[in-house]
Amino acid sequence: MKKEEKQYFAVLEKLVRDEKRNSIFFKEGSDSFALDIELLMRHLQKQDPYFLDHMFDQYIDTTQLKGFNTVAEVKELVANMKKGSIVKWADKDGRELYYVNQGRNLITGKKQIYICTNLLSKKDIKSLQKSFMEHILKKDLKQVYKKIQRENLKKKEKKPHFLKEAVLNRKDYKEKELENAGTGFEKQFKKIIKEIGSSSVDPNTVAVSMFRTMSKGEQRDVSAAFAHLTVGGFKSMLNKWKDETLGVSVSLNKSKTYTREDGLSR
Repeated sequence: MKKEEKQYFAVLEKLVRDEKRNSIFFKEGSDSFALDIELLMRHLQKQDPYFLDHMFDQYIDTTQLKGFNTVAEVKELVANMKKGSIVKWADKDGRELYYVNQGRNLITGKKQIYICTNLLSKKDIKSLQKSFMEHILKKDLKQVYKKIQRENLKKKEKKPHFLKEAVLNRKDYKEKELENAGTGFEKQFKKIIKEIGSSSVDPNTVAVSMFRTMSKGEQRDVSAAFAHLTVGGFKSMLNKWKDETLGVSVSLNKSKTYTREDGLSR
């Protein structure tokens, strides 16, 4: 992997680690996972609007050059160019093909080349590049997101059994774990509400949707974190979070009623 691409992935990894430090990682394929990736993309583009411009700026039209008669020759050219570069090539039937260098797969290390056909004028190349920039960024963010998610799971699995048992038996540790679960849930809930940006959204529907994307362990921790609340108290808290996010000032009415059946349910 080239130096520039290593720096590129380092930026993405720092972004994900910083933004997800106290948040829940969601399963790939879920709506919350997709929303997380979109939010990360927007946050990166807000931090550095020209981030992609530093990486993707190369285009070659081989139809105007000699020595590129086969697919293998074109692929070799693309593979040696910068990530995001585009090469135009015409086959023997005159069909125009565009080869895009997507860089190496973060997990397998293999080079990735995307091929598409299109009828474009020269002025459309910048639009094509911009489209591929966003496609590649989203793909790479997903790779980094899943890589960190796997690393976090491995760290939990590698803890010595005797140490894990000893720590779990400590009351203060359990309370801290539940506090973190509750805080992570709140932060992710507010992120989603902010993204939706509408006061008409039902906060309970958002919370249940989030809950359904979690693993059983995450569901257990989040339910335990809010077990002290009644159903009414939990809904009031969600409404308070929504109003805080949207800038509405309200007071939270806490209920003194407690039942073991309260909390989230699938």
